[in-house]
Amino acid sequence: MHTNIQVVAKIILKIRDKGFNSMEALGKGIPKISFQKNELKQEFDRLSWK
Repeated sequence: MHTNIQVVAKIILKIRDKGFNSMEALGKGIPKISFQKNELKQEFDRLSWK
């Protein structure tokens, strides 16, 4: 059974593995990642119609 602290620690490690070393960097990165996700979804949808 995982404690809340263990879960949070794993999440923090995953975030750092992605290159975000501060809350400021994460805050700036989230909109960029969201934009990229939307672009990929649009491309997927476009290709699905072909």
